[in-house]
Amino acid sequence: MAKNLKNKVMLAAIAALAVGNVLSASASASAEPNSAEYSGYVTKTQDYVSDDLIKTTVRDDGTNIVDSIDEGSWCSWIGNYLGMQVTDKVKYNSPDTYYMEFQRDAQIDSSSVGHLKTQLHVSTTTWEFSSTNTSGTWSPDTIN
Repeated sequence: MAKNLKNKVMLAAIAALAVGNVLSASASASAEPNSAEYSGYVTKTQDYVSDDLIKTTVRDDGTNIVDSIDEGSWCSWIGNYLGMQVTDKVKYNSPDTYYMEFQRDAQIDSSSVGHLKTQLHVSTTTWEFSSTNTSGTWSPDTIN
């Protein structure tokens, strides 16, 4: 009888963990976008790289709301915790809202949501040789 009770307790514990994991995954898949302000300096030889943010949604594109940037041609993209590019590069030359689409091979799915560390990269474009200060707000998710 004690063995039967032990098995029932073990099954109940496994069921509780499974339900908790499902609820956790669905909660993180519908969480609010995680965003942060940034401010930095970009040169031809050195990109601006932000602090880490965690991706909180599965389908949304990344967002860069550029508040200020000097004249010139710039681009931004999102990299993962290894610095590898996981979104398309978006080119711009004025303050505005820019969306960066996650690449198909980035494999953003429910198992990576809430765990994927990302960073915003701001760089000069190929033929831009000037430097600039830039600031704004960014997110690995869509900000409306």
